[in-house]
Amino acid sequence: MMSCMKKPILLFETIRVIDFIAQNLDFHILRMQRAINFNKNKFTIPNFKKTSKFDAKIRENLQIFRPNFYDFTAKNLDFKTEQNSNQISTVLMQNRLKFNLRDVLKPPRNGLLAAKLIYTEFGEFVRVEYKDYVPKIPRSFTLVRQNGRYERKYLERGWIDAVFAMHGVCDDAIIVQNNLVRDSTRANVAVFYEDLWLTPAHPLLAGTTRERYLKMGLLREFDITTQMLKSANKIAVMNAMIDFVEIKNAVICD
Repeated sequence: MMSCMKKPILLFETIRVIDFIAQNLDFHILRMQRAINFNKNKFTIPNFKKTSKFDAKIRENLQIFRPNFYDFTAKNLDFKTEQNSNQISTVLMQNRLKFNLRDVLKPPRNGLLAAKLIYTEFGEFVRVEYKDYVPKIPRSFTLVRQNGRYERKYLERGWIDAVFAMHGVCDDAIIVQNNLVRDSTRANVAVFYEDLWLTPAHPLLAGTTRERYLKMGLLREFDITTQMLKSANKIAVMNAMIDFVEIKNAVICD
């Protein structure tokens, strides 16, 4: 008799491993918890039009938030393995996940590795795949206007891969919806605008590095329009493998 049970959706996390030590695990655990408690109706993306009045409002709002920023470059921040609280991680996993992340991560060799941890939408462990990682930093971006959602890190990335295929002569594509910047196909993005580092308030996928920088007070969430992106002094990309990388003289193709 054939089973009519629906196969669970497969999700994954990409975790940076340096010399056998997995990085920033608490942030990955937090995102995995959110993924298995996912509510697809959690927000609606606002629609912004290009107006001089709106630009003036942006500047007014930015004046409210002026933290004491120090030199915000990756080289000036300590990105060595965080000695995260084992107690916090264990409690989080017991409440939601059906496996201990630290127990299943067993890097086979030293060096810089990308650990691809695959699990189900119900928090069940599937497997971990390891590969050597060589950072590839995009320097040019094509703006692609495509509707779609990717709030969870799905193993099936058909839509994201289709958008990436539209990058043309550029290195990557930045997804735009309702005139708002969302993400690139490989990373969260940030812009240096009005002397602040801003990241989209509604990313397609809330990354672990983005989360960490927000908690450190080095980023502010904001609704970034394509006009802001093009006029920004500089931009940056961030994900679990490359951390935060500032791109000078980035090329934006529209």
